[in-house]
Amino acid sequence: MSEVVLFVLGWIVSTATTFGILILDERSMGDALLERAWPPVSRNAAVCFFGPLALPVHFIRTRRNVVGILLGVGAVAIVAIVSELVGMALEAVVR
Repeated sequence: MSEVVLFVLGWIVSTATTFGILILDERSMGDALLERAWPPVSRNAAVCFFGPLALPVHFIRTRRNVVGILLGVGAVAIVAIVSELVGMALEAVVR
């Protein structure tokens, strides 16, 4: 049963981190970049279905250059690191 708990909590952490990165980025964007971003409903669906893989798509859509690719890859790395650290902490507590 502990594996299921760790899986669900890991999914929650990675999804919340992904949403957090996207929302923080959208709040810091200017109007020109914000026009290229997903509408909120589409953004939410993309994050729920594709998880952190939606981050590179978001950054490439809004930046449309190499910086967007780098930001997307960096954002995925941040989600992976946060998820791993929280997973290790939860595993230590559960077991």
